[in-house]
Amino acid sequence: MTESELIGQWRAELPDGGFETLEILPTGRCVQKVQLPDSRTYSAEGSWEYLPPNKHHLYLRGLRDSLGSVDTATPKLFGLDVYRTLFGAPRIYLSESTYYRKQH
Repeated sequence: MTESELIGQWRAELPDGGFETLEILPTGRCVQKVQLPDSRTYSAEGSWEYLPPNKHHLYLRGLRDSLGSVDTATPKLFGLDVYRTLFGAPRIYLSESTYYRKQH
């Protein structure tokens, strides 16, 4: 995937029944919103990098861990796998079974 294909709104269905959105902005910034099943909502702003030569990893910093402790944003760097499905749809993986889909 190219860097320009990453720009835009992404959504992930979480295992606990909640969901998460990630907006990747062309400025190197990103905005995350996490909606839990009990209607609590968390948000964070961070930054992203997609550096050569490893074009299958998106690096995010300053976001919440929606699969772990969502209560606080962390300066921790997340490295997420980025791949296309057999049919060409882009995916950003939080885990093997949880991933972001690009919204149109």
